[in-house]
Amino acid sequence: MKAQPKRSVSRQPEQAPRRHGRRVLELCGFIGLLLLGPAALGAGPPPPPTTDAPAVATPSRQRYPLNDPAKAIAQTESGREFIKYLTDCALDASVSAYADVQGQHYEFPGAMGLAPHWLHRPLTEAEQRWVSACILARTNYFGVEVQISLRADHSPFPALQTTDQERREYTLHEGDFFGNLFTNTPVAAVAVGRATPEQRRDPVFQLRVCTTEDPDATPVADQKLSRCQFVITGDARNPDAHILNGQHYEQYISVYLKPQTPSTHPPEP
Repeated sequence: MKAQPKRSVSRQPEQAPRRHGRRVLELCGFIGLLLLGPAALGAGPPPPPTTDAPAVATPSRQRYPLNDPAKAIAQTESGREFIKYLTDCALDASVSAYADVQGQHYEFPGAMGLAPHWLHRPLTEAEQRWVSACILARTNYFGVEVQISLRADHSPFPALQTTDQERREYTLHEGDFFGNLFTNTPVAAVAVGRATPEQRRDPVFQLRVCTTEDPDATPVADQKLSRCQFVITGDARNPDAHILNGQHYEQYISVYLKPQTPSTHPPEP
């Protein structure tokens, strides 16, 4: 299960689609490694993944070296993929993290900007949830690349706002993703979107199954799990759909898909 390609939801229509990446259980393990030190075992909020070294200026970005725990993760291909999506979600386009591994240089540019201050201070709980929602929304069980539209009109982030054209093209509401992967017991959840059963027969839903119930999974506190092992909290339209374990998650990200067959387009209003 990989995090998967996301279509940019920036107000800038020329911005290219992005790709996503890795099995969520692996992501949780990587985050645990990244937080070793003052934040381990709940001792404090997640520290920055970069060092305090001065940034190296380039014409378009400020570049920061990864700290030792993050650099250790970057030693493997799967670890670098995780760092790539973590920085893509958390940092903005003006900065980039980097690491040199076995003589090869790797860049991890920011993009979404959901926690841009993480470079200089630990994440707040709200930032942990936004970054987690971004990673969960981009998770793909099969590890294939699918363009998606990430939306959170209730958020303050330009990257999660949409254009009229994007709304016309990406019409199938897959679900709302939320949780917190930075806690000692990671939380990963999804509320099923408004796509109808007919619309869910569109081929694109065969590539996106993180809202599909896993019939072989053991329920958690009487709540079913998806094939990505996310807790299914119900219909996204329900008022309690973004509540889990008594906590309300305002920091959720909706995913919309582009139909591959014309008949699955919702009727024009």
